[in-house]
Amino acid sequence: GKWLILEMNGQVYPDKPPLYFLFLRGLYEWLRTDGPMLHFTAAAVSALLYLWAALGLGACAARVDRRTNLAAGIILLSTGYVMGMMHYARMDLLFSALILCSHVALYRAFVSPTKQWSGMILGFFLAGLAALVKGPLGLAMPFCSFVVFAIWRGLPQRLFRPDFLLGLIFGLVPVAAWLGAIYWTTGTLDFILNTLIKQQVIERAVDTFHHTEAWYYYLTSL
Repeated sequence: GKWLILEMNGQVYPDKPPLYFLFLRGLYEWLRTDGPMLHFTAAAVSALLYLWAALGLGACAARVDRRTNLAAGIILLSTGYVMGMMHYARMDLLFSALILCSHVALYRAFVSPTKQWSGMILGFFLAGLAALVKGPLGLAMPFCSFVVFAIWRGLPQRLFRPDFLLGLIFGLVPVAAWLGAIYWTTGTLDFILNTLIKQQVIERAVDTFHHTEAWYYYLTSL
């Protein structure tokens, strides 16, 4: 019953945004069970979406033939990490599927004169949904990819066009709606500033108990 600020065992659970848990709730309405079947069905549906996104990436961005795309999908399915995630009750595959779909839509917007507005809006909106699944990297990665790609193609002016700016707005809408609802419910910015931004984003990135790294760690990893 706590859909804005999640709780677990009666305690505030700020570790993750709420979208994956809303996804679970939707599946519960269909399956009518909250046991292992619910969580493994969520993993299976997420895996199907992830594979569909990967095939879309091959067809729309790499523009490979169906045989090559099928082979790529089979290889993807054979990797230990993906196989493991398909049997693991977490939101990572749904997170990745939304990010991949975002990349596909943004690429289409970049290269197709007829898909500029729709692709940009859809791409960033999907990235915003990804951020509501597992945090701000869901929005940051497609954004950074688009910026780097535009500069690499020698078209930095692409970043100042109205469709790009409108797309960014649509990407921020899901996150802003969630944060706005939290503020409207609590009447204070304390949870947003101190718990979500400071504790869950900044401290997790640079000073968490299991992973303390220098500020440039993520740049070198990327």
